[in-house]
Amino acid sequence: MLKRIIWLFLATLTGGLIGIAVTVFYLRGWFSPWRSVDSPPVGVVKLMALDESNLWVSGDDGKIYFNPAADTCTQACWTVVEEIERRPVPSERGALTESCLPPPPLTGMHEKIGECKIGDWQDQNTVYALRTDGSIRVWRFTSGGEWSVVMVMMAAIIGASIFFALSLTIIVFKAIIDSARKSSAPNM
Repeated sequence: MLKRIIWLFLATLTGGLIGIAVTVFYLRGWFSPWRSVDSPPVGVVKLMALDESNLWVSGDDGKIYFNPAADTCTQACWTVVEEIERRPVPSERGALTESCLPPPPLTGMHEKIGECKIGDWQDQNTVYALRTDGSIRVWRFTSGGEWSVVMVMMAAIIGASIFFALSLTIIVFKAIIDSARKSSAPNM
């Protein structure tokens, strides 16, 4: 009996920890994929600046290329500009020059540039990455908010409940099977 109680306790604890781990990865944006960005007409040497979905890059021809909708544009998105134009930040609390969260891993990342728009309830993270093959990827994720703590607590409760129910079901079925075996065994 003690063995079953320990089994039930450990399974419940494991379920809660798995629930927390999955939620933390979700809240850090690791389930949000990197998406491809249309490449400029020349090879990209450097990611120069970022402002929301506006991206400036330095081409291998020495010119600056600008894409006003880098995360959504799919064809003929790039234009040559003389300089980088910085737009005013519309956010009340401002923006950071780095992402609020580290982005998920990306193979072949040569360089990255990111920003975080800090909001009252949520933060908007944007990271552009230049890969070694010359392609550009974007990762966008909305993070933060006061509900993050509630989500972690709910995930722990749900994970623990699921593992508790599964373990209890296994224990009950095992007890039924053991009882049936004992009653069907011949008495000697």
